[in-house]
Amino acid sequence: MNLAREPLRANVELKARIDDRDAASDIARGLGAEEEGERRQVDTYFSLGRYRLKLRETSNGEAWLIGYSRPDSPDPRKSQYRLTPVEDADGTRKLLGKQWGVKVIVRKWRQVFIWQNRVRIHIDQVETLGDFLEFEAVLDPDDPEYDEGAALLDVSRLVHDFGIADRDLVSTSYSTLVQNGQEIPSGT
Repeated sequence: MNLAREPLRANVELKARIDDRDAASDIARGLGAEEEGERRQVDTYFSLGRYRLKLRETSNGEAWLIGYSRPDSPDPRKSQYRLTPVEDADGTRKLLGKQWGVKVIVRKWRQVFIWQNRVRIHIDQVETLGDFLEFEAVLDPDDPEYDEGAALLDVSRLVHDFGIADRDLVSTSYSTLVQNGQEIPSGT
């Protein structure tokens, strides 16, 4: 398992607090987004200082090691990441936990939609935190016409279409929120 050998990928993303997951699902369907299904995810974050590394285990049996960098900001922001498939999630979690320590574990239920074959819409229920909506506009190096500017426009359109207010935007990761014990009340 060598994360550095995996290609560097990028997306433009945004996270917001929501009050009604069913309403968000209805909006996604109304926009013509294709439903990809529901899954449970457990993300184990490791203590690597300023670097971000997590092991994602899903209810469909897949596991990924994800190294990423992204600024903390409530605005749409570019994220760069590498994905490495993991065959032995339990062994990997134990090895990395022993090497660097576990920072926090985030458990969530995620409903996934794909909008216009470019933007992933995640409707999340995060244990201890509540309900969230995430947009991830994937930047594909094989599609140079869909650049960061186009992705920002798509995310902005979705913010409008879902009726997301500035007060609902979330600037940090689920890991930071869980680690700090911050429940985000609805409507703040």
